[in-house]
Amino acid sequence: MSNDAHASGEVPDTSIVWVDLSIGDPKDYQILKAAFSSTTDPEHVKPVPLFDHEFLEICRTVNFGGIQVALAAFTNIERCIEYLKENRHRKIFLITSASMGRSLLPLIDLHCRDVFTDQETNELYWMVDYIDYIPTTFNFDKDLLVRLVHDIADYFRIKSIRLLAKNPRDYSVIKSHLNWALILYQRYYELDKVEFKDQVNEVKRLLDEIEEIVEAMNV
Repeated sequence: MSNDAHASGEVPDTSIVWVDLSIGDPKDYQILKAAFSSTTDPEHVKPVPLFDHEFLEICRTVNFGGIQVALAAFTNIERCIEYLKENRHRKIFLITSASMGRSLLPLIDLHCRDVFTDQETNELYWMVDYIDYIPTTFNFDKDLLVRLVHDIADYFRIKSIRLLAKNPRDYSVIKSHLNWALILYQRYYELDKVEFKDQVNEVKRLLDEIEEIVEAMNV
């Protein structure tokens, strides 16, 4: 298996969309904000500035757990909805406060979206209608980060399996998705000290198989 999991010319089709009035507060979500870096070098992480006294929105590519993803952050629901409509082709991982989610979710198509929200006790009742889209609520931003890393890794692994079932197969694209999954599973272990051995072994096995197929095709 290739050990160069970072070498890829592909770009993930994922977007992390974050809508919350408190994004601009430097005291809030410090751990989660630190996970979005403007550099790919893990030894010289430069968190993307997500707070400003005149904060409106940010849309850019960032390094998240070792891979490049699109990050869109909003304090305005209308602009968030516009972004979601313009990016229907992308897999969206939506982070929202409970108070803003209550207003936002009825206005959007939740297909192909995973929703992550904080746990505001007086705002939980409305979530019953969205139980299929909200895996759980979070008291702490580290818990949200850990779950986000895990779910994006799962998405890449599952998508790679679906791509393998198609003909013709684009092995370069499949390999990229498997590498991204492997990187994020490793990041998950660093954050939570829980190893998903079955998933990781499956990813490594598929990478080995694809490498053998590609080598045989090039003989």
